[in-house]
Amino acid sequence: MKIYLTPLRFPEIESRLLDYIERLILSNKIQPDVIIEPFSGSDTISLGLLASNKVKKALINGINPFITSFARAIFKYNDELVDKIQKVNAILEKYKLFNQPKKELSKIGLV
Repeated sequence: MKIYLTPLRFPEIESRLLDYIERLILSNKIQPDVIIEPFSGSDTISLGLLASNKVKKALINGINPFITSFARAIFKYNDELVDKIQKVNAILEKYKLFNQPKKELSKIGLV
């Protein structure tokens, strides 16, 4: 099973492109300093290249304010975010519960 470095949805589509870009960098024997991702979706490409040390810096652009705010928070408040994630009692039942339609969540007083 492939591990994705992004918590955002649909990383598998971009991961195919990530594999191609990594092979392209290796076959051309280049070490780019920066990856510019002009149409960011799940940030899979930038995060993957950063994690594998193929690039030193990523410039990410996106039009969805929720995604760009989330990405900014990850980098600006990294320690706080990790601390909060480690304190969450994440269990499969809770995950399934919060993936219910809004109508179902309102029945149990969560919306």
